[in-house]
Amino acid sequence: MNKANLLYYATAFAGGGVVLAFELLNYKIIAPYFGASMFVWASIIGASMIGLLIGYFVSSVIIDKYRDDLARLIGFITLVAGLYTILQPWIGQAIYSMVSGMSVQAGAFLGTTILIVPFFALLGLISPLVIQLVGNSDEGSAGKTAGNVYALSTLGGVIFLLVTGTLLLPVLNVIQVTSILGGMLILLFLLSLVFGILKLTRKA
Repeated sequence: MNKANLLYYATAFAGGGVVLAFELLNYKIIAPYFGASMFVWASIIGASMIGLLIGYFVSSVIIDKYRDDLARLIGFITLVAGLYTILQPWIGQAIYSMVSGMSVQAGAFLGTTILIVPFFALLGLISPLVIQLVGNSDEGSAGKTAGNVYALSTLGGVIFLLVTGTLLLPVLNVIQVTSILGGMLILLFLLSLVFGILKLTRKA
C-alpha cells in the first residue's frame, strides 16, 4: 500500500472516530442547558444522522465535479474539520446559551441541529472521497475498497467512543478532549503536506 492510500485510510478511520466521540462530547456540552433526557439524546443522534446524510449526498455531487482535485479537497476538509472540532466547546456553549430559554424539546433540537449538522455534513464527505481516491489508484474492486473504508471508519468510531468515554473524559475536560481530536485531524492534514500527497496549489 502506498503512502497516499495509507493516509487516506487513516483519515477515514479518524473521521469515523470523531463522529461517535463528538456525539458523546456534545452530551457533555448540552447537559448544563437541557439535561440528559431521552429527548436530548434523540436530538443529538437525529442531528448526527441528518448531517451525515447531507455529507454523503453532497459527496456524490462533488466527486464528479472535482474529480481531478479530490486529494486537495479531502486535505482541506480534514483541516477545517480539525479546526472546527477544537472550537466546538465554545461554539456549542454560544448556541445552547441562545436557545436555553426554549423548551427542552425545541431548544435541544434546534441547538443540536445548528451545532452538529454542518459539522457532521463535513465529516460525512470523508469516507466517500476516500473510496474514490483509493479506487482511482487501486486495482481492487470498488466493493472491496468501499467495504474496507467503511469498516475502518466504523472501527474508528468504536475505538474513539470507548477511549473518549472510559479514558479521556474521566480525567480531562471537554475542551482538552476536543483539542486532542481536532489535533489528530490537523496532523493528518500536515502529514499529507509533508509526504507531498496534498498540493496547496493546482498545477499550472
